[in-house]
Amino acid sequence: MDYAEIMPRVVGVLTRNMEINEQLRQDPSGVSISVDGLADQFVQDMVPLRFEVPAGASPQEVAEAIAAEMFPAIAKMVSAFSFAFTQLAEYHDAAGPERTAADVLREIALRANSFDAD
Repeated sequence: MDYAEIMPRVVGVLTRNMEINEQLRQDPSGVSISVDGLADQFVQDMVPLRFEVPAGASPQEVAEAIAAEMFPAIAKMVSAFSFAFTQLAEYHDAAGPERTAADVLREIALRANSFDAD
């Protein structure tokens, strides 16, 4: 899958997550959110389901063969999500908000650290 196919899917996943967050913001206790599988389907479409492994391969060789097949797809997905975020962050910051995208990232990192402490 090339970037022209990947980027619309990335935007779709991000948009769906924003919709879910909005539903939670409106009614955090009463919303029953069903996961529509958009992200799951995207990953399934990107990551190979079959792997070529040499006959008699050791467990380490099997792991290396699977990693070698999966890495390009995972790298493309991470790159596409990073690009989409950067575009959104630049657009956001151009409006001159009180909190920049970098500020929000720092806040997310701090919150993530507090999850680790629990």
